[in-house]
Amino acid sequence: MAARSTVQSFVPEILPEIKKLNPRIKTSVLFEPTVFQSVLLKLGFNANRDVIIQNAAAIAVDIISPHYLYVNAAFVRCCHEKSIKVLPWVVNEAQTMERLLNCGVDGIISDYPDRLSRVYAKWSEQEAGNVITSVP
Repeated sequence: MAARSTVQSFVPEILPEIKKLNPRIKTSVLFEPTVFQSVLLKLGFNANRDVIIQNAAAIAVDIISPHYLYVNAAFVRCCHEKSIKVLPWVVNEAQTMERLLNCGVDGIISDYPDRLSRVYAKWSEQEAGNVITSVP
């Protein structure tokens, strides 16, 4: 069971304690922007993206689950360079789901799994069509 479990928390200090209890349990730190940070993110500013990645890496989590506004391709790339998976929350709009898939997220947390499933299926088909194969 431990290998299939993930403990998520908005309180990062708890997660290293979980790893001490059982290193096989995955941990995920959640981040939510302040109202001011939300405005900055919507306007295209950084708004602490680098800080939350550093904090996640410092406590050696397996997954970072930021509010979707934090996520762009550079954010995902930086997390992946640190071997941290990215699963943003709470993503309910199809257009946002597709944007995040294009950024390379490892998963999406949504209140509408049926919608996410349809968006993912369509996105996967498009991605498969973009694969270039060469014949020697």
